[in-house]
Amino acid sequence: MSFILHLWQAFLALHPWGYVTTAGIFLLAFVKRKTIGAVLSAVWKKVDSWFWEKIRTKLQIQPQTTQPSETVYRTYTGTFVDYVYKSTPYRTHTLTMSANGFQLNVLVNDTPLLIGIKPGTFIEVDTEAGVYFEIVRRVAGSG
Repeated sequence: MSFILHLWQAFLALHPWGYVTTAGIFLLAFVKRKTIGAVLSAVWKKVDSWFWEKIRTKLQIQPQTTQPSETVYRTYTGTFVDYVYKSTPYRTHTLTMSANGFQLNVLVNDTPLLIGIKPGTFIEVDTEAGVYFEIVRRVAGSG
């Protein structure tokens, strides 16, 4: 601040008309104060809106977009081996089938559709994928 005052005092000291020039500038500023205030206000509003718009875009929370979840349906075909309750890895029921020489274990929900099927029966099971197990939708058996 003292540097600016020093420059102003140096300006007044070097120019004999410095006081007259200073008085003229202050008189012009006093007369045009509303115009100057309106211009500064408009500039400030532009700078303020630009600044806050930049802050909003930087800090904007990304909207949660929910994508339509596609339900996964599966069909298992093979010879029925067993349908039992198991507590590991989750407390759920396990459907055991054999197909093409491989044994297949599928975690399924508790359903009455698989109760009463005899081992060795050829079945086709349609399921819908869930979080921890598959939901049995249809069971078709032959012989």
